[in-house]
Amino acid sequence: MSTEERRLLIVEVHARGAGNYPRFDILRRHGYAIFYLTSSEAVDPYSFADIRRVPSKFLDDLRKAAEEWHREVGFDAVMTTDEASVIATASIAEALQLPGLGLKAAQNSRNKWFMRLAHQAGGAPHPQFARCDTLEDSLVAAKEIGYPVILKPTLGALAQHVYKISGPAEMENRFAAAMEGSKSASFSRFEAKSEDIGPCTLLVESFLDGSEHAVEAVIEGDTLQLGAIADRLSIDSETFDADLYKMPTALSANQIELVREAIRLGAISQGIGLGVLHAEVRFHHGSPYILEIAARPGGGSIQYTSEASYGYCPVSAALTVAEGRSVDVPPLKPTGEVSIALTMLCDEGHVEKLSVPPGVRNMPGVINFQVVPKPGGTVYRPPLGNDVLGFLGTKGNSLDDALTLADRIFTSIEIDLTPLAHT
Repeated sequence: MSTEERRLLIVEVHARGAGNYPRFDILRRHGYAIFYLTSSEAVDPYSFADIRRVPSKFLDDLRKAAEEWHREVGFDAVMTTDEASVIATASIAEALQLPGLGLKAAQNSRNKWFMRLAHQAGGAPHPQFARCDTLEDSLVAAKEIGYPVILKPTLGALAQHVYKISGPAEMENRFAAAMEGSKSASFSRFEAKSEDIGPCTLLVESFLDGSEHAVEAVIEGDTLQLGAIADRLSIDSETFDADLYKMPTALSANQIELVREAIRLGAISQGIGLGVLHAEVRFHHGSPYILEIAARPGGGSIQYTSEASYGYCPVSAALTVAEGRSVDVPPLKPTGEVSIALTMLCDEGHVEKLSVPPGVRNMPGVINFQVVPKPGGTVYRPPLGNDVLGFLGTKGNSLDDALTLADRIFTSIEIDLTPLAHT
């Protein structure tokens, strides 16, 4: 490590794998040596300055390890790009007396129950909601709210165990599996163990029937800067993990300002004084409502489409925030490139064979390509899980160009699956 390099502590309670390493490359280009804190024994190879594995997922143990390491090394900043490590990172930043989100804001930005309560208290636009610890709770809440409703985990991500429920019979059919999945087969299992993460349970929310959008933004004080806006092209179904987003947005200038104000109110309600945001909003009767506001850069291919279509890098912005500095977000002006972010799905089963055409990552127009399963692994689909085949980002002069390229690559992936025993 060069003596000129600054020291950045990256926290991933559960190692997220090589898919995040392109983000670390960006951080290194900003002059940082990467120190990596995790509870995982196995970590994919990378040019880390050092790794510290804590043989415990308890937040107290992770925090103590970080404090000891800080005394030895002297970190300049601490951050994460992992949804399940937001609360742990905030707690560690406070302990190290480094810039960070703050524990309360992290809780409000990670646990959807806390988030909804914060939005309600702060007057931010949100769907009707109710915490549902039992099937009886969910049936009562859905009746009061009115079907269809959304059933979702408080500590989920990637639309894991999120269902659109059309009536009481469907709720009775889905609830138990969703509750079990939220506890044992979702992002909740990657959290640090602590009461700080809040309840791991389910919410019932009103269904919003308009267009959906993913937004990358930065909040500082009461000012929100928009970095990028994507339009969700996916067709609604019983589940919501079949994501297809397109940038730049087709929203009008007036609609963009409505989105900006909704997210601004939401972020302030969550207690975020300075933070990078990945927000998801849906229009309903002409107005945007907050689905969620995460205090991290967007996942999948969103960081790549943001840069391609708007010239905004949410990972660089997150680093600036971790340094405690204001972010100079470029004006929300399209670059002329049309890009898409596709979550690739496949059937469930044991992976016997997986074949990816050579050179895909270097093809013109490909801005992101990640395949998640490995031979010998298992893909679970609802109701047992929401595993994906991978993430694909493409760009072109038009939407048709980007979609055609994505379809050609997606259909060229060969995967042989053995059915699971329950099927």
